[in-house]
Amino acid sequence: MVTGAYTVDGHAQYFDVNGVQTKGVIITLDGVQRYYQAGNGNLATNQYVSYNNGWYYANAKGELVTGAQSINGNVQYFASNGQQIKGQIVVTGNQKSYYDANTGNLIKNDFLTPDQGKTWYYA
Repeated sequence: MVTGAYTVDGHAQYFDVNGVQTKGVIITLDGVQRYYQAGNGNLATNQYVSYNNGWYYANAKGELVTGAQSINGNVQYFASNGQQIKGQIVVTGNQKSYYDANTGNLIKNDFLTPDQGKTWYYA
């Protein structure tokens, strides 16, 4: 019986303590979160992942990223649990950054209104 992280036909997969392949879940190993795809159970890499009403990004190693990340030329922000921040202001030190509600991309050199036109800001 196989348990834990295992490679099957060249694909990283994860098996629980009973030897059952995990699918569609985030697994934390050694403090690193990874997502195993719902359909085939393969480790997600270099892709966005939709999980529990949120978006995550798995890097080339299959690790769910956190903090500010440059992905496909756009800066995006991921909370400490890995979930992408959208439509919010993130404060890092003394800097405030706003991430678009739809794309999650950092807004810069543009006007924005996070409260439907009541207040306008320039980022």
